[in-house]
Amino acid sequence: FSVHGLPSFADLAVDVGGYRFQTRQRLPADLVGSALKLPTQCYDWECAAKCEGTTCYVVKDAFGNNAGYATAIETMLGQVEAAGGPGRQVHLAARLTSIEAAPAAGRAASR
Repeated sequence: FSVHGLPSFADLAVDVGGYRFQTRQRLPADLVGSALKLPTQCYDWECAAKCEGTTCYVVKDAFGNNAGYATAIETMLGQVEAAGGPGRQVHLAARLTSIEAAPAAGRAASR
């Protein structure tokens, strides 16, 4: 996971655990590069195949800093909340009790 908002380091993301990915790792590569279109950069400065025999990439922010591996999850969460419409949000650790079709809007409503 990524830690953001550290005192005196507002723009720093600290990744705990793995934060790089390879293009042969289909889920993270397709999610980050294709679906979410997040900016990436080579993990090492030479951009050479020195990462388990291939090239590794990391997610970057608008300034070229490491954005953190959680950026993909945070981006998807933002998209889910935006798709829910005004006043809707995702409640983490909440029990889902039902899913119903929303009237006329064609979207599912959940409780």
